[in-house]
Amino acid sequence: TEPSHMHTRTDENYQRGYEWYLMVEAKKRNPDILLYGLSWGVPGWIGNGNYFSDDNVMYHVKWVQGAKRYYNLDIDYIGIWNERPYTDDRNDTYIKNFRAALDAAGFSNTKIVAADG
Repeated sequence: TEPSHMHTRTDENYQRGYEWYLMVEAKKRNPDILLYGLSWGVPGWIGNGNYFSDDNVMYHVKWVQGAKRYYNLDIDYIGIWNERPYTDDRNDTYIKNFRAALDAAGFSNTKIVAADG
């Protein structure tokens, strides 16, 4: 898995890990390739243990922003949480808030994959 771009609420670092490099190189070789981000987990400070939180919305929007700002990468798809089922109203609220935040940040073309579990 990729190291976090935010180890704390105030720590943003978009040079950690190798996936940025892989995405940049993939786009060089095939400009039409689609990019998809999917969390397997998040740092412990997110939502005080509540994955479906406003902290997590912000965390993921910042990741999409970082891809664009630092690497000129457009994220085509972003998932909710790896291999987690779509279970209850928490998911609905989280997804609606996530969509609104992506739109407000200028990423209305980034599609959300709601559940893959």
